[in-house]
Amino acid sequence: MNPVKVGFFSMTGGALSGDDDAYLAWHALDHLPEQYSIPGIRLGTRWRADDACVAGRAAEREDLAPIRHAVGYFMGDPVETTLRSFAQLGRRCAETGRYPEPATSFLLGAFHFQHAAAAPRVLVSPEAVPFRPHRGVYLIVEEPVEGGDLDGWLRWQHQEHGPSLLAVEGVAGVYGFRASTLLGTGADQGERFAVPMWNPRGRLITVVYLDDDVVATSARLDPLVRARWATGAMEGVLAGPFRSMVTNLAWPE
Repeated sequence: MNPVKVGFFSMTGGALSGDDDAYLAWHALDHLPEQYSIPGIRLGTRWRADDACVAGRAAEREDLAPIRHAVGYFMGDPVETTLRSFAQLGRRCAETGRYPEPATSFLLGAFHFQHAAAAPRVLVSPEAVPFRPHRGVYLIVEEPVEGGDLDGWLRWQHQEHGPSLLAVEGVAGVYGFRASTLLGTGADQGERFAVPMWNPRGRLITVVYLDDDVVATSARLDPLVRARWATGAMEGVLAGPFRSMVTNLAWPE
């Protein structure tokens, strides 16, 4: 059983100060590692969309078009305690001056884990995919279309589309998440664990892990990703590649 129960995603534009380098250094060296003081945090990962990544987007609705940075925090049990501690830690860091580099938020919220799969060639289990070195991810943010056959779309995604994604050269694995009212919407900040700015709505988020050239792999994924919206059951509001912020020697240059 996968220990990940929730994916908390934060997608932002550039730093409000205009200094993205300072913003990224603060997040990598202070804010992100501090989250591991919360027992339920399994993994935190940051990705960045440069100009080539933005040019390769298959979907980009106006309200999400400015997104250039994405962070995914994967959380396990106890979920409610973890989310409450997560929200409190953010406020505590801000109150003590440890939030010096804010950025405009365009998507922020907690999503229930739905499914995970690993490409057969990578050998590792689906549970291990997020911990495996990767060059980047292809993030897909979608919203159900009113009146569409969502149940049919979900079956198609599981039975046909998912295996097709995993067969694409450069795809290492796929993780899927779905918004749920059980995780709060932000109207009850003090009483449960949400904060007012959380806005998952009814969205689905899919994280496709890439271990080949990010832009080239995204081009191979493009027709498959666009096929997700052909039935009219789901609308793509943001879909495109982001580069990993971690460099390593897994792939000699």
